[in-house]
Amino acid sequence: MGPIKFAKKQLAELIESQLLMQNSAPGILLKEAFQKSADYARENMPESMMFFNHTDIWDFTISKIQERSVEGANLEFGVYTGTSINYFSSRLKNDVFYGFDSFEGLKEDWKGWALQKGYFNLNGQLPKVNGNVKLIKGWFDQSLPKFIEENNDFRRINYLHIDCDTFEATETVFNLLGKFIDKGTLILFDEYFGYRGWEFGEYKAFQQFVNFAGIKYRYIAFTGRQVLLEIL
Repeated sequence: MGPIKFAKKQLAELIESQLLMQNSAPGILLKEAFQKSADYARENMPESMMFFNHTDIWDFTISKIQERSVEGANLEFGVYTGTSINYFSSRLKNDVFYGFDSFEGLKEDWKGWALQKGYFNLNGQLPKVNGNVKLIKGWFDQSLPKFIEENNDFRRINYLHIDCDTFEATETVFNLLGKFIDKGTLILFDEYFGYRGWEFGEYKAFQQFVNFAGIKYRYIAFTGRQVLLEIL
């Protein structure tokens, strides 16, 4: 078989495999999740900025932090290798960032996605981070109460980055931090929608929190999965 025929055969096989994936049960469910996410954004985020990649919404979030004179802590839940917390802290050098993670991976299966318990496991090893980043190792339900107890000057949250992935982890964060979230707090979600079962993940935990607390908020920006909002 000549090189041209071989290339055409490879291309045909690739197209066939993609079509099979798109029309498989996972492929169809994923497309439905995309559509539901788009419908939600159309209905609830008409005046929000729309970005196509995570660094653009990161830069936009940083600009929102910089243009405000609001005091409070900057917290990230779900640090992993430190990519996002290093990105933010390198551009906001006068601010301190606290990163919470077990560094042992997901505590439970991420339902709706192909990531099982233990995924993102770094075997407890902490990543290299910038000098203005402080890492707090441990499961959120154990490390966060200790952090609150040991930091008497912790009064409110300025910026909160939720990269918890699952409902259970996100619910824990809001249950423990609810009283520190008030007017002006910025919250960036990494997996708010855009995947199968998004209605039962970070989105559900946040909606449960605001409904119980009677908190108002407005959406500021979104990507395919990330959402930035401000507490009113």
